Amino acid sequence: MSSRDRQLDRSSEESSLCERVSFEAPADYSRAKVEVPLVYQRKKGLRRLRMGFDYENRLIVSVPWNCPQREAEEFVRNHRGWVEEQAARLSPVLTLREHLSHCPTIAIGGQSVVVEVRNVASGRSQWIYDEKRGEGIFMIRAQSEGEDLPLRKLFRKVATIALSDRVGELAAVHGFNPGRVTVRDQKSRWGSCSRNRTISLNWRLLLFSPGAQDHVILHELAHLRHLDHSANFHRLLSELDPRRAEFEAELNRDGAQLMRVDR
Repeated sequence: MSSRDRQLDRSSEESSLCERVSFEAPADYSRAKVEVPLVYQRKKGLRRLRMGFDYENRLIVSVPWNCPQREAEEFVRNHRGWVEEQAARLSPVLTLREHLSHCPTIAIGGQSVVVEVRNVASGRSQWIYDEKRGEGIFMIRAQSEGEDLPLRKLFRKVATIALSDRVGELAAVHGFNPGRVTVRDQKSRWGSCSRNRTISLNWRLLLFSPGAQDHVILHELAHLRHLDHSANFHRLLSELDPRRAEFEAELNRDGAQLMRVDR
């Protein structure tokens, strides 16, 4: 399951991508004193110029391998209005600490957990969780105020355990037998299921509501029986998650913002 931003294309045709080479453009776009990095990526097999914003809020211009650079730059200049309009709508790229200060709730074990990030001067970083009260504290041993690496490492460790456990719980309830479960830092996907029955999940799923998180897991479990998006797959997913429309709407509404956390 993936979440994608809007892209501008000269046609509606999809391109086949084989190789790429990236380099920073000589200038950036600016809007309201906010720099928007501009990156050109040359790709073999691409037939037309395309551009769109990634989850780091960079403007990515995909350029056919043999297209002159001046043509690519002219393409961007000619669509400056579109670029500025889209840039104004972008969600901010927040650190994990910043996000949790605004939205101090995560999903663990099918329930919402109110969390606090607390810096400590000594000891090791640790996660303290009171399941009955639905509260947790990230005790962070940091060298400086606001240092993000210790929190990032601990949070992803908690996410790995929590999401792996939740896959096991839902698989047992619905009669699935998944293989390995991995929790990673995917660029655009919330989850995937491979032919060898490995389920991979994005650690940011902890930032959604419990229902939306479960929906992604059920989506991937359904792929254990239907490794496609056929009518049979959608029928099974609707049986597994009768509230799927509600949670898919949440993923569409909040996905672009949460995918930008800690980029």
